[in-house]
Amino acid sequence: MKRFRNILIILCFPIVAIAQFETTLPTLDRLHQSSYTNPAILPSYAASIGLPVLSGMGFNGDIKGISTSVVVNSIDTANRLDLNKFYNNISNNNIGFGMGVNLEVLHVRFKVKKWFYGINLSTKVSNEIGLSKEFLGLAIQGTDYFAGRTMDASSTRIAFMAYNELGFSAAHKFNQITLGGRVKYLQGLATAQLNDFTFKWEQPSSPTGDIIVTTRGTLNTASLPYLLDSLNGKSHKSEIEASSFTGFSNTGWGLDLGAFYDLNKDLKVGASVIDWGWISWNNQTYNYTSNENSVVYSGVNLDQMDNDSLRQEYLDSLVNATLPVASDKSFETALPLKVFLTASYKIHKKIRVGAMYQGHRVQNEFRNAYTLSLTAQLGNGFDITTNYSNIAGTFNTFGLGIVGKAGPIQTYLIVDNIIPSYSHLVSFRFGMNV
Repeated sequence: MKRFRNILIILCFPIVAIAQFETTLPTLDRLHQSSYTNPAILPSYAASIGLPVLSGMGFNGDIKGISTSVVVNSIDTANRLDLNKFYNNISNNNIGFGMGVNLEVLHVRFKVKKWFYGINLSTKVSNEIGLSKEFLGLAIQGTDYFAGRTMDASSTRIAFMAYNELGFSAAHKFNQITLGGRVKYLQGLATAQLNDFTFKWEQPSSPTGDIIVTTRGTLNTASLPYLLDSLNGKSHKSEIEASSFTGFSNTGWGLDLGAFYDLNKDLKVGASVIDWGWISWNNQTYNYTSNENSVVYSGVNLDQMDNDSLRQEYLDSLVNATLPVASDKSFETALPLKVFLTASYKIHKKIRVGAMYQGHRVQNEFRNAYTLSLTAQLGNGFDITTNYSNIAGTFNTFGLGIVGKAGPIQTYLIVDNIIPSYSHLVSFRFGMNV
């Protein structure tokens, strides 16, 4: 049980430690960090340096399935949370969170003739954990709620990844077209990925009927504690090893590509693909696999009722039938791919409006967001932008970004949701460049 607790703490750490969508950063093109959403963004300065600790940090979180309105509408007349109403008011299949951190350790960007080159070092954590709504229903209402039907919790997901990134970028403007790219060497720190998961509980309509439980799936982990006592007859370490975070057993490559096209002096369109790549995991890798099987529970017979040993033996056999088989094979995980499509139009020499689409791939799911923005460049060093976004069908996300410059020092603050009580999204960035 201690091992399960340890791995849950690790997976949930980013709560206390990307929103998965960047709705404000792409519009601040005089800020170096905006090039992480499109490497073809060309700054208006010859050089930029981000120092350790000061360069910047991004924190994002997305609570799924539960919003303020869901909780408020589940309060009964005694001002208590009605769990049955709470369950029924959840419209999503999953409840959970997506969180991460983007810590920029260092960056240097400079201009040589008409080319811009850059080097960046960052630590990134992405975390997507979704618990099927049906597990909550089972806990609140019991198995009788599913009498005569099947509880399907197969939408449950785990996608956790932490890694260091060393990137090398280049960008150049060719007449009306600007092209940019970034090649990234990746050092994997830790991961946990749940794939092809199935969990179904078929509850009979009568008390004497058979209960059928069907399970399937694979959980791959690396640099995380082993969840069982032994593997292939050998005991395994159950604690986290510091060497897992300093070695280079888990490595991979990533690629960012971007482009802009100037339709005329006022209208510009752009496109980019970010985090196209993978990491190969070889250090302290464990695989927990359950091939699809169904366990039938028909109840205990009279002999088992009267004999504790027989009854426990029967119950243990049911549990063991659903336990996964463990192995220690290497595996690969894809980076959470992102796609950006943008358009901006100058309505004044210092003011422009913009529209943006972005899609994020998390395992086999592709999520979409749409943003309208207004950006003003006030003076040589002060930019302000505001935006309104539709994220996953939610029309209540407002963002704000401010960039200021005093001498050689550029500071910035970005909040992708300035009214958090009306949304499930929390996101901000801040930092300093020279």
